[in-house]
Amino acid sequence: MTPEERREVLGRFPHWLRDVDAHLPICAQFILHGNVRDDHLVPDGEHHRFRRTVDAIDALLTLNTFEAVLTYDPVAGLRANEPETAQRALHDLSGDETWSAPDGQLLSIERLTELVRVVQPTIQPKRRIALIVDYVSQFAPTGEPLSEAHHALFRTALQRVHNTQRTSGAAIGRAPLFNPVLWIVDRPSDLPGWMVGTSDGIHQVPIPLPTLDARSQAAGQIAVGLAQQPAPPGPMSGEELSIFATRTEGMTLRSMREVVRLAQDQRISSGDIDDAVRMYRVGLLENPWSQASLKDKIRTAEDYMRGRVLGQPSAIRRSLDILMRSTTGMTAAHAGGTAAGPRGVLFFAGPTGVGKTELAKTLTEVIFGNADAYIRFDMSEFGHEGSDLRLMGAPPGYVGHEAGGELTNAIRQRPFSLVLFDEIEKADQRIMDKFLQILSDGRLTDGSGATVHFSESLIVFTSNKGMADPLPSGELPHPDMTYDDLDDHVRRAIGRHFTEHLGRPEILNRIGDNIVVFDYIRPDIAAHLLEVFVRNAIRRAKTLHGIDVRLSEKAMAVLAEQCCAHLEMGGRGIGQRVESVLTNPLARAVFFHDDPNRPIQVDDIVQEEGAWNLVVR
Repeated sequence: MTPEERREVLGRFPHWLRDVDAHLPICAQFILHGNVRDDHLVPDGEHHRFRRTVDAIDALLTLNTFEAVLTYDPVAGLRANEPETAQRALHDLSGDETWSAPDGQLLSIERLTELVRVVQPTIQPKRRIALIVDYVSQFAPTGEPLSEAHHALFRTALQRVHNTQRTSGAAIGRAPLFNPVLWIVDRPSDLPGWMVGTSDGIHQVPIPLPTLDARSQAAGQIAVGLAQQPAPPGPMSGEELSIFATRTEGMTLRSMREVVRLAQDQRISSGDIDDAVRMYRVGLLENPWSQASLKDKIRTAEDYMRGRVLGQPSAIRRSLDILMRSTTGMTAAHAGGTAAGPRGVLFFAGPTGVGKTELAKTLTEVIFGNADAYIRFDMSEFGHEGSDLRLMGAPPGYVGHEAGGELTNAIRQRPFSLVLFDEIEKADQRIMDKFLQILSDGRLTDGSGATVHFSESLIVFTSNKGMADPLPSGELPHPDMTYDDLDDHVRRAIGRHFTEHLGRPEILNRIGDNIVVFDYIRPDIAAHLLEVFVRNAIRRAKTLHGIDVRLSEKAMAVLAEQCCAHLEMGGRGIGQRVESVLTNPLARAVFFHDDPNRPIQVDDIVQEEGAWNLVVR
């Protein structure tokens, strides 16, 4: 092979391997981390083959005319691509007859340390070999310190970085190269800090998740095999390959191959490869978003929702529009391509106590048929620094990291769900940064490194932002203002919060036009709510104690005056006033009522010495 041919073949290797190749003349050791358990497309003649990380490295070193590549891990032991050549090379380098042909033998840490010395001698090596050490992160139990023997291994490795020599022979058209040692770890922090960050002779190589180009190439490679099979998914068209590559954003090439195997097992056609991707990610076969019954429920949902959430026709209609867009897959349709992120996003804003949380619950029942798919987080509990660890999970090394995060665990258990983040403006800013990832990519990586997907979830935020901000006139928002004025004021306040206060306009951009502003409870709705609350209190007295309670028109007028005069606190405020003015004195009356066959007739409600009392007969 000529130098030009070598460079042509090298150009077909993944970028991270070309990075290793470029540093072979100047670095004696490498630390590879990140996507180390993936398959990689490596050139094999005129074609490409999927190869594991260690095999892909082997292919690169073979291209550079290394005589043998040794691989060691604490389970499979020591192996070599050319066992007999490796044995002769080890003998020539060490002068030790005890180095037998690698055949899966397990080595003690002390023997592995000696192997590093042999591969990287302090004099010019006579033979050109390389050593790959895999599963280094698993040398010690999680959270346990490395033993002295392990520290001796890494001290020896660091010493050889500074003292080993390059080989006398060079690869085709190259300067002399080191006999490299390549450490494969989950994270660089799994190695001693003094080894990772203090030497120019050790090069860190992050192996990234595959890019769209890499996934497109892998999809084409997979399609070659599918075209030869009569069974599903069968041959894939160019458009289907493009969709497959796009839908697998954030996935490994190995996962892409597993998706196809899943499609074969479930007999999913290439035209429905989306279903196989979803099944692989969330682990469920049935997709409620694709059920015809959901469209039927949404068509008739408006009347039901208006009965549950009073006085918010605009919010209900807007929510249903966004829900229909999510259900039909029309989210971000104007942008072309395929949509990323959750199924849908809603940002409920406006006065307190007007039905924002209740509408979220109602949407859950409409979509999923039961309230169990409703996951709520009160973000006032996540306002302090470090609370993002509670929500997303602590990283390895911290107490409780094995438990995962509250949010990530909830989505992993119920990927088809409505997730409500109440009072989102109270969340810590670090959490807001995480929401950017959720809204953009529809996924989140927890502290342990596992990824959960929000692609089948509906995300709902609630906020009271704007209700404490003064109007241009200087006064605070009030129930007498029109809905249009309230809508404009709240939207402006939310915009200022994300752009000026948080400095995160990109989050607002991801939310887009999905802000739904709720109206104040107007007097006619307040009167209706009062009737409902009073009816509920009377029904409870009858159900629990068998006592009929009757209120005169005068008593109802007192309730209307006391409970519906100030609507700033919404329906919740009306309910609280009903509890103070009616429920508390009614409980006293029921407590002392000794004849359940005689009704309690309330003629009036009066306030005496700071407490409300019923005038009964």
